Amino acid sequence: DNLGSFGNMFDVSTQDFAIEVHGVDFYTDLIEPVTYEIFTRSGTHADGMYLNPAQRLDLMDGALSNGLEDNVTVTNVDNMRILNWTLVKRGTVMGGGSGRGTPARNFVPFTIPPNSLQGFYVTLTKADMRYRDISVDVPDARVGNVYFANENLEIHMGVSVGTYPGGAVYYGPRVWSGAIIYTADRACPSEAPSEVPSLAPSIASSSAPSLVDPDYGNCTDVSTLKTTLSGGTGSYGNMFTVTSKEPVSVTSLDINAATTDVIYVEVYTRDGDYRGFAEDSKSWRIVAAANITGAGNGVPTLIPDQEFDDVHMGANETRAFYVTLSTADIKYTRTSTEVGE
Repeated sequence: DNLGSFGNMFDVSTQDFAIEVHGVDFYTDLIEPVTYEIFTRSGTHADGMYLNPAQRLDLMDGALSNGLEDNVTVTNVDNMRILNWTLVKRGTVMGGGSGRGTPARNFVPFTIPPNSLQGFYVTLTKADMRYRDISVDVPDARVGNVYFANENLEIHMGVSVGTYPGGAVYYGPRVWSGAIIYTADRACPSEAPSEVPSLAPSIASSSAPSLVDPDYGNCTDVSTLKTTLSGGTGSYGNMFTVTSKEPVSVTSLDINAATTDVIYVEVYTRDGDYRGFAEDSKSWRIVAAANITGAGNGVPTLIPDQEFDDVHMGANETRAFYVTLSTADIKYTRTSTEVGE
């Protein structure tokens, strides 16, 4: 992307169903450790730009209230210092480098209600976040315009934040470069339709998101796809592919471990097949790394959900997984079928 600074503020709006946010991917062109912070708030990010509501810059009316339009610089003399936001994750991760997302995961999921606007503030502690000056491509772009949309949510044009921590200088319009990792609930079937739909919460949401999901009357299928635990041979790990028939989220894996001792496990994933990429470490993304206690041969050993970054797959998508232990204690089974069947 064509610009960079400390971070971005922008809005996400939901459609007819609630979504649960599990993580984000942001974009930095560095391949070295970077420290990030993820904040959120109910309502527009613009209400979180200033401590004093009287200083609020009206960013949502299609034009900036100070009469300026593109590439606006706004100075906040009080320095907002992120007091109007809820911190959902702070961490250090290896930057993904040019053209790749950098994952910020393993935070407590939070829910955005149906037909709602939610502000996001994604920042690094140094000016290494990359994003796009959308006015280069779209001359009439405005902060608040929808830049990307699918059937579940919309991502709006926002601003970049030229300082850390908090915001003292903003530039807009800017497009955040990244991905929202989420699950979308669908309506549960009922025995008889009610007179009034109950998809909206009965209690108005506060300025900070609830970390306990309210009941929106929606359903999410949770199921397990099992393979054999018969074992028969073993070594350090396995590579295999998974193909989805519809959108799914892989939230953890069980393994067949030969030991009941504490073992160290790592799980990696990549888009597409593993064949041709087994020795290309840069093409894989780590999603789990933990010490766990083996359950012994023939009994599933669970990788805890909190140690596993959810892997989201679209319909008819193929994804490779690589599961490995630090010792030769993973059990698997020989087969006479061809690889890939």
